[in-house]
Amino acid sequence: MARLISALTAVLLGLTSAPFVFANPRVSPPPPSAQRAVDSDEMQVHRDFADWMQRVSAIVQRADTANQAFAQFNAAFRPDSSQREMAATARELRVVLAGSRATLEATLADLATVEPFRADAEDTDYPALSEAILRDVRRYIDNMLAYVGVMDEAATAIVNNDRRALERLAPSINASASVLIEGQILTLRTRQRLMDEDTAVYHTLGAMIAMYEGMLAIGFPVTDGAQRLAAAADTAARWGQSGREAILGQRTTLDALRGEQREIAGRIIALEDTAFQVNDRVVGVLRAALADGAASAKPDDALANSYLTQLAQLESEYIEIGREQVVLFQQLTQEP
Repeated sequence: MARLISALTAVLLGLTSAPFVFANPRVSPPPPSAQRAVDSDEMQVHRDFADWMQRVSAIVQRADTANQAFAQFNAAFRPDSSQREMAATARELRVVLAGSRATLEATLADLATVEPFRADAEDTDYPALSEAILRDVRRYIDNMLAYVGVMDEAATAIVNNDRRALERLAPSINASASVLIEGQILTLRTRQRLMDEDTAVYHTLGAMIAMYEGMLAIGFPVTDGAQRLAAAADTAARWGQSGREAILGQRTTLDALRGEQREIAGRIIALEDTAFQVNDRVVGVLRAALADGAASAKPDDALANSYLTQLAQLESEYIEIGREQVVLFQQLTQEP
């Protein structure tokens, strides 16, 4: 059983804008006489790491609630709003932003109490992966805090009808949004390097990177936005094809499982297939945005925002898939 976990633990843990994944432990085969003891020890490593990941997941899920402030900020101000209406909305947003800041600061403090995962097994990737996860989560929350600060300054400027302050803050708002997306790309690329290329999650990560690159092309098109958007769509399509091929290989691991363990492992693989169905829709959105000129040098903001909203929804579906996989992974590591 433990031997099969190595092929199944590369499952996606999507945490809003900071997706995380499990690595393949790569434990060396023991002599036949020692197989049972080593299998038991290896299963305990998987079990302990699953528990560690759930602790980190709970912290980041709390941080995710700050995203409601970002969504409200982007949706609150209509071009036809009066100054009084905008000021009233901004006052409400400042209350939301204060709550988001408090939540993020609390989660950052909780994260500081989490030590990297440690294991006696020499040939497991979990300790290195845990250090990368803690580093990435810390950066993710720090970036969110910075964005909350910029938005709060902007809301204050709206309340005070301070147009000069808004003009001064506009580049910072754009830069903060760009940093969040670029940070996700960096995180995913770093995590992908820890994965085996024959696991489906390696290809899922590639597809998600392409999605975020498409977001950047639409939201920050500059002069080559259309070319970057076309490249993102084509790349996502290729990752979808190669990922489905990887899933076919992973299905062979089911043959040696029985009963509930086989059912759980099958559900994990089915969720990986669902992730590539999400990717199919991402490719469709990216190509539709390209056809509509959403990444042109002089984009229509409303048009661009409509496509970014669609991509954000698909991102949330990746997140939910990842969380379901974490629960299933914990069940899979339990003793039958």
